[in-house]
Amino acid sequence: TQSTWAIVYWERQSLANCGLHAVNNLLQGAYFDEADFQRIGVLLEAKEFEIHGAAFRHMPSENADSRGNFSIQVIIAALQKRRLEAVIVGSNDGAAARANPAGELGFICNKPGHWFALRAIAGSWYNLDSLLASGPVMLTPAYVNKFVSSLMDAGYTTLA
Repeated sequence: TQSTWAIVYWERQSLANCGLHAVNNLLQGAYFDEADFQRIGVLLEAKEFEIHGAAFRHMPSENADSRGNFSIQVIIAALQKRRLEAVIVGSNDGAAARANPAGELGFICNKPGHWFALRAIAGSWYNLDSLLASGPVMLTPAYVNKFVSSLMDAGYTTLA
């Protein structure tokens, strides 16, 4: 029989690219690389410069840095490039995801310093955290509901 793991795409952590890995793990393929995320960050910086003017130019980037850390704005913009809408689960728009996390397709979660993805694939849920030593971990829908709720309670920013 074919292993269930064969259908799950997963990227292991490299450098500080956890945001990149979280997006690719959620999308289930290598849709973006670090250069793509850097370009998205530069575009966001240009838009912010248009809004805030010359004083903004001397501020350090909050969208991307040289180590591979990326902001929530970069994550959301990358998902939009793939025609996906991301809502912050703690917002009014995220009420349905908050009420029934296992009813969603997936999540990208962040506690300052680390991004990771949870995703339903072929009827099963997986924790696709790029730091997991043994790779993806299968989760039950009931566990997903409790886990997402616990992440929210712990202060994680969670996108559905």
